[in-house]
Amino acid sequence: MEKHRLLIIDDATNLLLLYKEEFQEEGYEVDVVNSIPDAHILLNIKLYDLIIVGIRLERDFDHENIWSGLNLMRNEIPIIIVSGTPMHESGGKPLSLIGYIEKSSDLLPLKEKVYELVNKYDSTITVKA
Repeated sequence: MEKHRLLIIDDATNLLLLYKEEFQEEGYEVDVVNSIPDAHILLNIKLYDLIIVGIRLERDFDHENIWSGLNLMRNEIPIIIVSGTPMHESGGKPLSLIGYIEKSSDLLPLKEKVYELVNKYDSTITVKA
C-alpha cells in the first residue's frame, strides 16, 4: 500500500520536527519546509495528499492570501491550517478542502483531521492516541 504524502509548512523548526516525527510514526510520508517559497519548490516537483500550514495570521498573511500564496486552487489539495488565531472564512477555498485546528500541545485533533481528509476510503490506517 502506498503511503499518503504530507507537506508541512511552519516557521517554527521545533514544531516541524515534532510534526514530522509524529506523522511518520502514523505511517505518512512527510516533507517539511519553513517558508512558502520552499513549499512552492516542493509543490512543483512532488504530489501531496494534504498540506498542513502552521501560520501566525496576524504576522504572515491573511487567510485569503494563503490560497494564492500556495497556488493551490488548481491542485485541489486539502489543507489544514494550524494557528492560534481564529479563522472564520475559507478565503474562497471550498470548505470541503480545508480544516482548521487550533494550535495545541495535544496533537490528537490534528491527527484526526489529517485522517479525516486523506484516509476517507482507507480503513487500514488508524490514528494512534
